[in-house]
Amino acid sequence: MLAPGPAQGACEATHLFTDELVLVTHPEHPLAGRTWIGPEAIAEENYFTYNRQPSPGFEYERFVRPAGLSPRTITVLEQTGAIAEMIAADFGVSILSRWAMSPWLDSGRLVAVRCGRSGLNLEWSAMTRVETADDSPERQVANAIVGWLGDVPMS
Repeated sequence: MLAPGPAQGACEATHLFTDELVLVTHPEHPLAGRTWIGPEAIAEENYFTYNRQPSPGFEYERFVRPAGLSPRTITVLEQTGAIAEMIAADFGVSILSRWAMSPWLDSGRLVAVRCGRSGLNLEWSAMTRVETADDSPERQVANAIVGWLGDVPMS
């Protein structure tokens, strides 16, 4: 399985590439022209997320919570595409993977702004269960993904 963040439970991760979590906005949003934002920038925003509970290693734990802030409203939409479309309609903002948002960013429908001066890196990995045999189909698929995506430079 291809997954972001650290391995959890009985899984092991094989590094594929490093991505960046970015603030995603409508092109005419007041934050769209910034080079980077601090966590206080989202305090008055309508914020979209796809998880009801914050995921370890992601934006809430690493960027929002340490500042002791919270967005004005938080709306859970469980599909990343739905979040992108709501932002494209100028209904709010989110912090998401640059790689996952690339179709909307490349088309100009959305804009990405760095979170913090140095950004928020996100590691993507091929995940397999620890007990998975080296010659299993799961391990073969994971190795194929590593060969296909491993160390691919992400913009």
